Amino acid sequence: MTRFHPLRILFYLCLLIVVALVGYKFYLNFLTQDFEAVHSEQVERIYERVEPGSPMRFAVVGNINNSVGIFERRMIPALNNANLDFVVSAGNAVSGGGEDKYRALYGTLGNLQIPYLLTFGAHEFEDFGSFRFYEHFGPHYYSIRTGNTRLIFLDSTGKTPWRWQLRWLRDLLAQDTSNARILFIGHPPIEHDQPELFRDEDDYLQPEPFRTELMAAIQELDIDLVFSSNLALYAEQTIGDTRFITTGGAGGLVFNTDDSYYHYVEVSVSPDGDIQHQVNAMDVGQHPVWKRLESLWFFIYSLFYTGYLNFILIVSVFLAITIKLYQLIFVGKNYYPDYDLDPTPWLEKPLRVAMFTNNYLPFIGGVPISIERLRRGLESH
Repeated sequence: MTRFHPLRILFYLCLLIVVALVGYKFYLNFLTQDFEAVHSEQVERIYERVEPGSPMRFAVVGNINNSVGIFERRMIPALNNANLDFVVSAGNAVSGGGEDKYRALYGTLGNLQIPYLLTFGAHEFEDFGSFRFYEHFGPHYYSIRTGNTRLIFLDSTGKTPWRWQLRWLRDLLAQDTSNARILFIGHPPIEHDQPELFRDEDDYLQPEPFRTELMAAIQELDIDLVFSSNLALYAEQTIGDTRFITTGGAGGLVFNTDDSYYHYVEVSVSPDGDIQHQVNAMDVGQHPVWKRLESLWFFIYSLFYTGYLNFILIVSVFLAITIKLYQLIFVGKNYYPDYDLDPTPWLEKPLRVAMFTNNYLPFIGGVPISIERLRRGLESH
């Protein structure tokens, strides 16, 4: 009867992990669809849905943070059923700038049945994410006109010089004839009431001269509405003729307070430029266990995009464990020395043999008799 070795389960588990790692790496590198310049495709889809001079309705979300439990499973179905023309992320659609985060976001946004546009925010910029954003989606600052509305997207991360952006903005709007102008920028240009514990100047648009010049340009260029994210709350404030809205409840951490909750903002623009908006709260939450599992999955998913060196190290560790377990379980050990030596070097040569024992004749026993027989045999040869 074959004896079951308790390490067999661990061996097969490690072997399965090695096969799964190599197989999934092969799948991600050779079978998954690559993507680039996604915004160009999305803009064409928006033009097809919103004809010049027609009204439009779109949603603005902020701080998606690669959320699966909230944004992908709860909010996207609501957006698909809301009869919207497109969706805009006001920033922080990813939780970091790694390749894994961008690929995960692309997969999540693939569930939308309507076009989408992204604002280049703080999280998109992290971990050399600016290069990935440019490659996968497009420029860090850009503008489109759809219907009778001008949509403007600025870079608040410092990647693009702010003076250059303001010059570009003034040149753009100097010839613009749209009836409504809406600006999207990742960091809020105005401060909102926050608990001192969570207040951080870096959460707002920096440096101070950029904020001051942008606020002046907003009033000068008759921008009607400004959207930002980067804060886990909903807040709005009117300065002059411009309304400033900060929205950060599309999937990241919220505090479940009066101004920090899961939500998206629905915006309607008429052909003559009248803008209406409303906040749609999402009465959803995510169980802590599922949130932990989601974080664990993103950690595992990220391992496949941290570089081949790290991937090889991980596979090598599990492979070494598998080999060691195989030796312990399946390879039998020989506990006896091997005395079967090749006698060729000693043939035709005299032997001088010394034997040591503490048990010999005249004591009669098995050992003395065996030694005596060995002695006689050696002497006879």
